[in-house]
Amino acid sequence: MRLRRALGPTFLGVLYSLCSLGMWTIVSSTAYTRGVLGQPESARKSVSIGAGAITIETAAGVSEIHYNWILLLAPLIVCYVLGATAARLVLEQTTFKRPQLVHICAALGLVLMSFLAAIGASQAYWGYTFKRPDPPKQIEELRKVSSVVIVETPDSLPRKLTLSDDESFDRLFKKDSEFPYYYLEGRILGQLKERRLLPVAPSADSAKLDAYLRAFRNASLMTPGEASYKGADRLRGIIVEGIAGDGSRLVLFGLRSGEVANDHYAFSESVFRAKPGTEVPSLESSQKFFYDFAGWEHVEWPAFLVMLGLPILGFGYALFLVFDFVGRGWVSQLAKRLRGAAPP
Repeated sequence: MRLRRALGPTFLGVLYSLCSLGMWTIVSSTAYTRGVLGQPESARKSVSIGAGAITIETAAGVSEIHYNWILLLAPLIVCYVLGATAARLVLEQTTFKRPQLVHICAALGLVLMSFLAAIGASQAYWGYTFKRPDPPKQIEELRKVSSVVIVETPDSLPRKLTLSDDESFDRLFKKDSEFPYYYLEGRILGQLKERRLLPVAPSADSAKLDAYLRAFRNASLMTPGEASYKGADRLRGIIVEGIAGDGSRLVLFGLRSGEVANDHYAFSESVFRAKPGTEVPSLESSQKFFYDFAGWEHVEWPAFLVMLGLPILGFGYALFLVFDFVGRGWVSQLAKRLRGAAPP
């Protein structure tokens, strides 16, 4: 009878069971990709959920799902027993009049706190909350593209822009199709190609490169690196110049920085406009985000939610239970003493 009562379903018990099952699923799941570098068709992806309870394997666009029923049912039973037992102990010891509602509100508050911490961490590390920003909207204004130069900054000092001899549109599009996370020039080039504005080949005219770099620096668009990273100002990317529908001259920069921190790089997209009758373009808009190479690639807000949510939920709920079992008694005793010490 006691066992049946202890393991009987309660709303709080189901909530605890789901939370523990979710944590187990998160910490016991893995994913990896195998294949030959530069040959996307050889990639074979495998996702293991719940220490192999569910395995999803994908190759050549075809997915197969495999189940291990023992590994699938065992965590369900264990998590339910633990959740029901914990809930029964809480309900018997709690000092709240409506404990289930109060505990649910506390859990929802901690989840919200975890979510805000996750998107805050994503914004601080990557420069965006949920996803990378879209390419500059001014691309849609272009009616004619006069030049596209592929540039880089050599290691020598003083820094200056030079034409990149080892790059072409075909090579950039190939890299973008295989590794879109790293080769970000394709964000602008792809839209130009879709709008049939992309020239046949990159421009070989280097006459404006010094003016481009000067405009970029004067607009304070360079990303400074940490003290030990002296190559942060080495740039690599594309510069597009064209004419908008209103006759103004647009200059679009899509430049990757050097290493600004350990495995950490910046990518900036900026738009300069020279209205009809003016020669010198001025900065109209800019945006910047970061990416990693051999670092924290793809560790964005969902991963931060797990990394930060588990300790926030664990410690936060533990403090809430301490307050429930102990703190409320202290607060009540303190209030009685204050009322007794107050003058009549």
